[in-house]
Amino acid sequence: MNKALVFTSMLLSVLSAGAQQIPFYNHNVINPFVYNPAMAGYSGDVNTYFVRNQRYTAFNGGSINNYLTVEGAFMQDKAGIGLSVLHQKQGMQQQLGAGLTYAYKIRLSENQDLRFGITAGMLDNRLDVSSINVMQEGDPYLLGLRPNTTSFDMNAGLVYRFKDLKIGAAVPQVLGNKVTYSKDQSRGYYQLARHIMGSAEYDFHFLSDGALILKPQALVRYIPGAPFQYDLTAHLEHNRFGWISATYKSEYAVQFNVGVHIKKQLHVGFSYEYLIASLKNYSSGMNHELLVGYTFKDRGRDVVHTVHVHDTVRIETVDRTQTDELLRRNKELEELLKKSLEEKKQAMQEKDNSDSLRQAQERELANRPKETITPVAVQPQPSVQPSTQPSQLEYAKGYRFVELDGQTNSPDGVYVISGVFSSKANAEATRVKNLPTYPEAYLVINQKNSYYYVVLLYTLDETLGRAEYKKYIRNTGNKAWILKYRYE
Repeated sequence: MNKALVFTSMLLSVLSAGAQQIPFYNHNVINPFVYNPAMAGYSGDVNTYFVRNQRYTAFNGGSINNYLTVEGAFMQDKAGIGLSVLHQKQGMQQQLGAGLTYAYKIRLSENQDLRFGITAGMLDNRLDVSSINVMQEGDPYLLGLRPNTTSFDMNAGLVYRFKDLKIGAAVPQVLGNKVTYSKDQSRGYYQLARHIMGSAEYDFHFLSDGALILKPQALVRYIPGAPFQYDLTAHLEHNRFGWISATYKSEYAVQFNVGVHIKKQLHVGFSYEYLIASLKNYSSGMNHELLVGYTFKDRGRDVVHTVHVHDTVRIETVDRTQTDELLRRNKELEELLKKSLEEKKQAMQEKDNSDSLRQAQERELANRPKETITPVAVQPQPSVQPSTQPSQLEYAKGYRFVELDGQTNSPDGVYVISGVFSSKANAEATRVKNLPTYPEAYLVINQKNSYYYVVLLYTLDETLGRAEYKKYIRNTGNKAWILKYRYE
């Protein structure tokens, strides 16, 4: 039997799309980690995805590619770690691989950073010699082939981010190792081709809370000795409901994606490819991909806005990836903060007037003859308007307070709050810190965003709430705000 014929068949089974050994995955916008190890931990949450990709079903089973990835952040989002497992089957060749990923982020400025990532693992390559239809089953060349061989593999990548722009580069199979099946002949191998991939993506945010995002993306692939290949994608996603997208893959296919988010954490997607150019003449089978993913939200990180009360209004965010609820609350807090600044100035003026009056009364008493001195009660002027005046506080929106049992609704009224945390431990630490001054401080949960609020004072008297709010800021200099709450 012709030895070249055997390995020609092997190579055709491996190179399922031109000279590509790395499969064309269709959900790389949803899970960019599948191509670029630098994306491990990018979102700050723990994400796991499973994908089944099937192509060229008209060719005796075609190509089946499966992958499972798990990745997340640690070291306060400075680093990421990931695990990937893949299984590929094309014709008589199968490949099972697994790798561990480490990524690290270098913060260049407030709006830009650079991430590096590397994946190292093993590939188990298997050859089903029994599936080869030959005239001479006892051909010594076939008998000299190993059914499987193992090789080391490594992928590298980097990502540069400037605001909503991401530019990435990745090199899968960077080592270019040989996969050797022959026991004693150097011709019995094929080489893991070094791929060079690049991507660029920009996020355009729409709606008042930025929940609707348009992501145009360009993805390029290059292998020395093979045609240059590129993808152009228009991806529209609502981060509470789902996504739709369309992709043009040069000289290969037009791809359509649709997916849903279930409670923001479960993700299900489906894609279909319509083959174009000359390739459509050779395959009439179904080309499609199914994605199932789950996001484990990191409740240990403070992702809420930190409000600083100074002479200017300033809202900062601890986490770069703001949630929709926090984006909406940002505007509300700005309005509340502006009101609080005006009230603070008014309170300081009233305090100055009160001090001046007290000093004048004391001087008058000091100048009187001793025999005519009579006790005079000096009453400080109130620092807030009497409760008979109409309220200026509007009811805050986007809140649904419950007690720590998660069942009992908190009552309507005025709340003086010193901090909001996604971590109960951090909220409790802030509460304990305030106990010497506010022994009745307690925690509530906002069901709208699952964050813990540190309540210094609850009251039905808005005047009392205003006074305590101003007193806390004046005495501590720490952040705080006052909410007029009504159950929604």
